[in-house]
Amino acid sequence: MLKIGIIGHKEVPSYNGGIEAVLTETIPLFNKENVELTVYNRWTTFYNLKEWKEKKKYAGFRIIRVPTFKKSFLNAFVYSVLASIHAMFSSYDIVHYHAEGPSAMSFLPRLTGKKIVCTNHGLDWNRSKWG
Repeated sequence: MLKIGIIGHKEVPSYNGGIEAVLTETIPLFNKENVELTVYNRWTTFYNLKEWKEKKKYAGFRIIRVPTFKKSFLNAFVYSVLASIHAMFSSYDIVHYHAEGPSAMSFLPRLTGKKIVCTNHGLDWNRSKWG
């Protein structure tokens, strides 16, 4: 069985962004008998520890919530670092990063021999929202 960890989106299932829509639509297409997927969702409502520990699934695949800041320039950075550290010590064959920012942390799981795939959905530095 192929084990894949997915990092870089905000939340799945969701249609709040392009990456989220792509993952929400494609994750159910994976064959659960041959692929074990884990998606790392950003989790900003971490005041409820009971909710954090709940086992979450989408289309039969595992969701791990990664605590991060709600509104901060550190949101994506903290999420990417924590998810990547977790992925380092997980049994994934492949860690799949989405977007340029989270991909900067792809060297962490690579240190433990994981294969890395990075998907760039656009040039973030060239988008108006980034100035």
